[in-house]
Amino acid sequence: MFKVQDKFDVQILKEVHQLGHYPRRFMQPATDKEKEENCLAQQITKRWSQLDDKTQEELDRLQKDSRDKRTETHVADILDRLRAFGKWPQEHDYAQASNPEIISEAKLAHELRKCCSAGVSLECEFKFNV
Repeated sequence: MFKVQDKFDVQILKEVHQLGHYPRRFMQPATDKEKEENCLAQQITKRWSQLDDKTQEELDRLQKDSRDKRTETHVADILDRLRAFGKWPQEHDYAQASNPEIISEAKLAHELRKCCSAGVSLECEFKFNV
């Protein structure tokens, strides 16, 4: 027979699997879907220490998988933008720039630097004409 805690563990895992990824926290959830995801993330956080070890391991695995998938998607997006840009971007002081091209170049360069400093491998082979 299930204990109340076992039912909670099963319910949490079921909701996370239905969501399709580990739930993220939102500072200001805008949609009902974001509010539900935020609520689920809060439930997990509040009751983490009460969860069964196997449930914690499964949630850790799902969280890592979700993080890896988001990182892959983000890197692919940056590489697509880099290919479309056609050259290695320069990081300008875009706070005072008014040209939208300079601003977008600086933002792309900033995102590339953040990825590299975070240890994300940007495996790309670009041949730009300098």
